[in-house]
Amino acid sequence: NKLNLPKEGAAKLLAELLQDEKSIRYYEILVKEHKPEFLIERAYYVKDLAVQGKLRRNRAVYFMGILRKLGVKTKFKRTTW
Repeated sequence: NKLNLPKEGAAKLLAELLQDEKSIRYYEILVKEHKPEFLIERAYYVKDLAVQGKLRRNRAVYFMGILRKLGVKTKFKRTTW
C-alpha cells in the first residue's frame, strides 16, 4: 500500500483516528477486506469533521455510515474473526 503501513498498523491508525481502540479486531478485518489507503482517507475525513465540531454522533458510527453509503462491505461472519 502507498502508506507503507502493515495491515496491523493501518488497523491501529483507523482505531486511533476514529477514537475506537476497543474495536481494533474489527478494523483488522476491515483492512484485510479493503484497501487500507481508502479506509484511512475516509477516517481522516471523519476526524477532520469531528475536530471542526460537525459530527452529531461518534466518529466510528459516522465512518461506518460513509462506508455503507459507498457500498463497502462492513458486515462479516463471526467465523472470520
